[in-house]
Amino acid sequence: ILMTMNCIVPSFSVVVIGAGVAGSICARNLALTGCAVHVVDKSRGVGGRLATRRLQWLDTAGLPHTAHMDHGAPAFSVSDEAFAQFLVTTTPPGALARWNPTLALGSRALEHTAPLWLPQPDMPSLCRHWLRNIPVTLSFAVDRLVRHPAGWQLQAAGATLPGHFDAV
Repeated sequence: ILMTMNCIVPSFSVVVIGAGVAGSICARNLALTGCAVHVVDKSRGVGGRLATRRLQWLDTAGLPHTAHMDHGAPAFSVSDEAFAQFLVTTTPPGALARWNPTLALGSRALEHTAPLWLPQPDMPSLCRHWLRNIPVTLSFAVDRLVRHPAGWQLQAAGATLPGHFDAV
């Protein structure tokens, strides 16, 4: 309901649990309605299944090196026209690259023929874009919701997220 109208009270606060694609889009749309939105996620970064890992090591000379490796969803396709339009209107130019994988000899064919897309410069960049200007708390694995007269509070491993929220 909140996504199809403006928030009833300008200070209506909502906490979204999860900073993957669904949580990022939900938070963005709620913020556009005028809600005060806060996002929490259990991971060290946003993106959910659109993830990039950093590998760091020292070579034999003791020099540090870093490599980035995308994992999780290798790419995504768009079959829903509404989502396609959402991507067109919310994704900056160059933020998505079309991917045409070359399959190894003897590989099973792809199950669909829809174009595959890769976020640029890394997998979680789309979620970072949708969450810009929205407060995000990371490394907070919510394990308890507590309802107080002032609103909802979130807890993780005995810690309480500061503030109260009107909706979760």
